Amino acid sequence: MKHLTLLLFFWGCVHLSFAQKILQNTEIQFGIGMSAQDKRLFEYSNATVRQEILDNEKQLIDFNYRIAIQKKWLDTRFFDIKAGLGYALSINRFSRPYSLAYFGKSEKPVVHIKRYNKHSIQIPLSIELFRRTKGIYMDMSVLPNIGFMKNVRDKSRGYGLGDESKIVINFDNLEIIPSLGFQGKKYHFTLGYRLSYFSQKDKAILNHDLFDTNNPVFLQTKYEWYNPNKLWLTVGCRFR
Repeated sequence: MKHLTLLLFFWGCVHLSFAQKILQNTEIQFGIGMSAQDKRLFEYSNATVRQEILDNEKQLIDFNYRIAIQKKWLDTRFFDIKAGLGYALSINRFSRPYSLAYFGKSEKPVVHIKRYNKHSIQIPLSIELFRRTKGIYMDMSVLPNIGFMKNVRDKSRGYGLGDESKIVINFDNLEIIPSLGFQGKKYHFTLGYRLSYFSQKDKAILNHDLFDTNNPVFLQTKYEWYNPNKLWLTVGCRFR
């Protein structure tokens, strides 16, 4: 029994030491993004209908949420490099038409979004300049997002009724965000503006339903550089 106790104690010490080493220079981050809505309707229906959709829209911004764990992999006198893994949720409430066919439905009634969610795995990479124990610093973050699921709710339906979902695993978008940060004793805060946005065109909302022609130029390419204004606010906490 004595030997077993010593063995368990030794095993616990080793694993505790390993866990402390893993968590060293590691932090957890929570972020909220607020962006202008993508209100491109192109040639949908007619000018009067398009204007009615825009005039009746009550939501002004879309929201993004992210949680990630990042570890510092390089620490120099002037800059640090961090990388990690996280989850991101994009919520779009602009009541634009969307494609039921994209979600596997054969019928094609005119349906409009009440809430459109996109779920992604995020692989954040950050370069921080002049970040010390306390004070102001600069941050440049690159946020690639790998989408894995989409779900949409029809504006005409109630909560939880008729939601459409689809599992789609692919590259969704990449954001480049310069930020100004403040490091406190344990927590840090950053406020950033999205400088660049590279994304795959979303066939659920950007499709042939928006165009009069059979092969519109816009749909002939898979990706685009379209960057509505967006702010990111992030709060982080170091484990050690």
